Amino acid sequence: LSRGVLWLGWFLSCLGPFLLSAALLVLVLKLGDILPYSHPGVVFLFLAAFAVATVTQSFLLSAFFSRANLAAACGGLAYFSLYLPYVLCVAWRDRLP
Repeated sequence: LSRGVLWLGWFLSCLGPFLLSAALLVLVLKLGDILPYSHPGVVFLFLAAFAVATVTQSFLLSAFFSRANLAAACGGLAYFSLYLPYVLCVAWRDRLP
């Protein structure tokens, strides 16, 4: 296999479960009348964009490691630490200019 075909195969195999869970989540949100005024296609596109960003971020982090156990541990820590600024900005939105 060429390098591009290998990466594309991994990308599609990792993106599949994300898109399936996004579709099920949109179905639950629509049938449960949780987001009655939101178009399901727009919600799915938003979740699909998040899934693509998460998979590409995982690919970026995997390039820095050669051992799977170390990559899994550091990748999880990096994912949550990169999410932390959003949580802090929401918590301190009244104090930030």
